[in-house]
Amino acid sequence: MLPGPLEDDERFKGHDGSAARVAALYLRRMTRLRHMDFDQALWQMLCLCSDPRRVYRSATYHRGTKHQWARDDPAFVVLIAYLLLVSTAAWCIGFGRGSPLSVLSLALYVLLVDFVVLGAALSTLAWTVANTYLLLPSGGRGGGGG
Repeated sequence: MLPGPLEDDERFKGHDGSAARVAALYLRRMTRLRHMDFDQALWQMLCLCSDPRRVYRSATYHRGTKHQWARDDPAFVVLIAYLLLVSTAAWCIGFGRGSPLSVLSLALYVLLVDFVVLGAALSTLAWTVANTYLLLPSGGRGGGGG
């Protein structure tokens, strides 16, 4: 059996859980490429396309051992951003917009607007819908109640 997380682990020291602190910690981890697990992130990307159940089981196991659903490692986000940059450059070259300024402007638009802003808006909407309509009643496992 694997040990659970330690409360005095260095990852949790000085971490009050505020959104700004979590975002700053996540962005700081994005700059440490050596510490990212790109193999695991690539495996998750491929399995999400071919066998999502394996990724769900892996996340459930991670939840049971580490007591958190989300990954601390931003490698998945870094890989998605890199693939978006590559596809944007290929699109610009393929459709005759090969000037470096147009590639850069479109890449910034894709990363900032399409990926970050729309991703945050859609995930917030999905979170709101899930927490409003998909939660079980507090009386138990649902199924009628009183």
